[in-house]
Amino acid sequence: MNPSEEERRFRPVTDTVVALAAASTPFLDLYFNELSEASGSPFTFVTAAAFALAIGGLLLVRRRYPFAVLGLLLLGAVLAAATGKEDLPIPFTIAASVALFTVASTLPRRTAVITGVVAVAIAFPLELVSTGAAISRESLAPVFWSAFAVAAGDAVRSRRISMQVLEERARRAEETREQEARARVTEERLHIARELHDIVAHHIAVVNIQAGLAERAMARNALDTAATAVSHVSEAARLALDDLSAVLHLLRGAGDIDRREPAPGLAQVDELLDSYANADNRVRTTIRGKAQPLHAASELTAYRVIQESLTNATKHGILGETHL
Repeated sequence: MNPSEEERRFRPVTDTVVALAAASTPFLDLYFNELSEASGSPFTFVTAAAFALAIGGLLLVRRRYPFAVLGLLLLGAVLAAATGKEDLPIPFTIAASVALFTVASTLPRRTAVITGVVAVAIAFPLELVSTGAAISRESLAPVFWSAFAVAAGDAVRSRRISMQVLEERARRAEETREQEARARVTEERLHIARELHDIVAHHIAVVNIQAGLAERAMARNALDTAATAVSHVSEAARLALDDLSAVLHLLRGAGDIDRREPAPGLAQVDELLDSYANADNRVRTTIRGKAQPLHAASELTAYRVIQESLTNATKHGILGETHL
């Protein structure tokens, strides 16, 4: 798995501070040797400056080219050790630990461990050669630094992956909430569409019945019957507008919902039957048993069933008996 573009991006403050800190190690060695009046320091001002430029420049691009930077730093350590001067490879070894941390923090664990083993295989013999001693605590320093760099880098990478997983879960949860909200909106739209269909179909059926009755009554010069039928047409149109207004309030703000008329129920069935009853249509209602209070949704469903039955009976010219 290659590092992402975000992981490879140069961070001006952090990367500059790390590069300057690693590049200062040759000058620190030179300074403390002069301060203690010790002789035989492997550095002069010129070599310290050259080492600082090389180390600092490489570490500035360690995120973009982690393997290349690590390889060049280890090569620098090998070349410095070839001079035979003790402590000369140390700045490159320290910088290589920083580069190894970058490899471990951006690449998979297996790659980081293999890279750490290779780095130790190079740095540890250099430490033995430069110190000219057998295996000791000082000669094992490259092993400790490499292990620490790999462990720290892997911990940073694991934490970053955990954060990415949490962010992905949060994003998916947000998408799920949005999908559920869209599903609820769609369901509500279907419910409103069914309500509108029931309202319009019922009242148009009533208008059709009464208009037909008025036409036949006027043909027989039965003006009273025609006037009654026209009155029913007007009443059906008014009720249709009222019901439509109540349903359309659902599409407005929450303040409008409380002002709409209550949904019809079984208590309005008599009015519904009266709207169908006329000289040509007779509706007989039979009620059996004792009325029981129902939930508002159940009452509305029962009302719509009766309304749909009457509409279909009118549409197909079927006169029947409604049992409640």
